Amino acid sequence: MDKDLETGSEPWAAAGVEGCTVLSDARERQRLAFELCPEAMSINRLSDGVYLDINQRFSELFGHGRDDVLGGSSLFFNLWAESGQYERFTQALRAAGRLEGFQGSLLHRDGSRRQGEISARIANLDGEPCVVSVFREMSHPRHAGLKCDSSDCEYADSDHAYRLLVDSAFEGIAVIRDERICFANPRFTEICGYSREELAHRSIFELIHPEERGKSLLRHKRRLSGERMPATYDIRGLCKSGQEIWLLVNAESIEWCGELAVLVCISDISRQKRAEEALRKSQMLYQAIVEDQTELVCRFSPDTRLTFINDAFARFFGCAKDELLGMRFLDLVPEADQEDLSAYLAGFCRERPSNCLEHCVLSTNGRKTWLQRCDRALLDDDGQIIEFQCVGRDTTKRRLYEEQIVKSLQEKEILLREIHHRVKNNLQIISSLLHLQAATDQSGAHRDLFVESQNRILTMALVHEELYRSDDLASIDLLAYMRKLLDRLLSAMGDRRKIQGMVDGESVALTIDAAIPSGLIVNELVTNSFKHAFGHNAAGRISISVSRSGERAILEISDTGRGLPEGYDFRTAKSLGLQLVVRLVKQLHGSIELVPGAGTHFRLNFPVR
Repeated sequence: MDKDLETGSEPWAAAGVEGCTVLSDARERQRLAFELCPEAMSINRLSDGVYLDINQRFSELFGHGRDDVLGGSSLFFNLWAESGQYERFTQALRAAGRLEGFQGSLLHRDGSRRQGEISARIANLDGEPCVVSVFREMSHPRHAGLKCDSSDCEYADSDHAYRLLVDSAFEGIAVIRDERICFANPRFTEICGYSREELAHRSIFELIHPEERGKSLLRHKRRLSGERMPATYDIRGLCKSGQEIWLLVNAESIEWCGELAVLVCISDISRQKRAEEALRKSQMLYQAIVEDQTELVCRFSPDTRLTFINDAFARFFGCAKDELLGMRFLDLVPEADQEDLSAYLAGFCRERPSNCLEHCVLSTNGRKTWLQRCDRALLDDDGQIIEFQCVGRDTTKRRLYEEQIVKSLQEKEILLREIHHRVKNNLQIISSLLHLQAATDQSGAHRDLFVESQNRILTMALVHEELYRSDDLASIDLLAYMRKLLDRLLSAMGDRRKIQGMVDGESVALTIDAAIPSGLIVNELVTNSFKHAFGHNAAGRISISVSRSGERAILEISDTGRGLPEGYDFRTAKSLGLQLVVRLVKQLHGSIELVPGAGTHFRLNFPVR
């Protein structure tokens, strides 16, 4: 027991407890308080119930002398009048460490019953857990609150009996008189961080947070004036260190040494408050993440019944949450897509717990919308799926935009094909006009010029025809283009059908900007071979090879004819056709060379864009 409480030293005398009887020997004083307590008190070992001590009132109430019960335990078990009460008493005491107001019926030695309330606490005495019990008969008036141990107080002797319970209490207990602390138990000093000496003369409001003092002072004055006030409330306090703590306060008006005072019991609930604040923040975070976001969040069981949805999910389907919960997710999907969704969900397992999908859904009004979803399977310890969690988003607008884009592209593709088709037709009309013009030349002096111009125009028309027929309107296959071009040129030279054509190589995609110049170059070189490499009705072969080297196309045109004269420089030739070849090569940003050997062999090299 604290020294100040044992001896009544000066701090508490200064706090207003005058005239208290102080015994020179603290232990003797405690012994007297135990013996003279008007309530039946006993001390038993917790382990086996052996009686260590009883007071005089215990002997009077139950008829057992002190010498009869000390060292024995049978009375502790046989004292209970009703079976099961002892077990309930010990279980509750062990669980909480203390009991207040336990209703019990105990037996007198003569068999008569004593009905009353039992208050008990587990306390360490000489290092061993013991049960300190107080039995109050129902007919005996129960003391309200703590009293001063002044000799002129009505219940001065009983206060000493309660001191052991007060000093061992888990709650902080203090008596406030004139706003001053005139009594505090050890737990009170532990909570606030002040010693008993420091608490003497200190106002209770110094232990309250400044923001709470005004409200607390008003509550204190109204309670002392007799106004009914809440007995229990939360309040912020201040420790000696200045740390803010939360206290659960229970306050009641009492009489202390003949004067009106307030008895307060406090518990430190700071940890609980911090937990509540953490929970509040967690709930706010949850709400911000799950409830307030635009993403659709839901959970559903393996049979696709919805177990949780957020507000965005409900808004997306145009229903209240209560209407959707319990509904099967499959019922929100068009019947034609339900089998695919079931197969998708069946593919989840421990090895692949997550996946994504985009599919159609139906709102309650039947409107078809699109949902892009990412699902995760929640598994138990055995790897069995217990639930799915889904986060999705409305992709209806995007799908509509994509459909509009596809439709627009299809319209543009049709228009572009029509343009290529009309360009080809217009070029063929020009070619036909040149053919008619050549037919009017009776002398034949300009016939070859008309034919050459006609072939050039048809070469360009062939490019537009290839683009018109191609799946890709942006490019053509150079190899296929060369085959058709060479066949058309061979067909146009009707008097030289003994000359064979051959095209081989690999597919190379060319844009229209590269296809037309390369086609015109081939047209000029093949036409020159027809005109100059072979004699009249002579046999021979014209070959075209297509290949690719990195980002460059290689086009080779060769014949088995007589070849160019020695020292002939095709780059400076006067021929319109060869001049056109040189200019078109520059337009392609490429190069052309004459390969030595039999016949004539040109190699064209240009970048593929």
